[in-house]
Amino acid sequence: MMGVQLFPRLRINAPFWSKLSISKTSLQAQLRLRYRMSRFDIERAAVGMISLFGAMLAALLSYYAVFPWTIDGPDIAFGRRVAVSALMSGLAIAGIFTVVQFVRGKRWAWWSALVTAAMVLAFGMLCLWCAFFPSNYFERSETAFLWHAGLMFAAPAAISGMLLSLPQVCGRFFRKHA
Repeated sequence: MMGVQLFPRLRINAPFWSKLSISKTSLQAQLRLRYRMSRFDIERAAVGMISLFGAMLAALLSYYAVFPWTIDGPDIAFGRRVAVSALMSGLAIAGIFTVVQFVRGKRWAWWSALVTAAMVLAFGMLCLWCAFFPSNYFERSETAFLWHAGLMFAAPAAISGMLLSLPQVCGRFFRKHA
């Protein structure tokens, strides 16, 4: 009986009912669940994940650049709106530029990503600290917000920091170029 490969693209075990139509050697080959990621696959996945977190941070900064213009009322003066929008827009553009250069493999972008991940992690930890140990009325009243903000900032920053320290990712940026 000729072996038929039911799932040529999937690297998972074949279902139990497919044993009837697959020869023994083909079945043994499909039942091996050994997908080994090469160094380049790990590097690509880590760089993609870090770039995604960087793009999300740039999108958040872009939102903060537009936010002062959505508030109606005399709370924010015009000059202050312009200053906040210019600052956040500049940071968002710098973030996107850094993400692009990170994907291209620039060493300074790796250092920038590492410093940014450390700073965002510190901010997330500060938010969590203030949520768990409030010291004034504002922190007590905004505990839920501080808790969520701390998790939203600390988790991606910690993941990015760990991915940046992988030997495969470091090797991409610190290889000797001959």
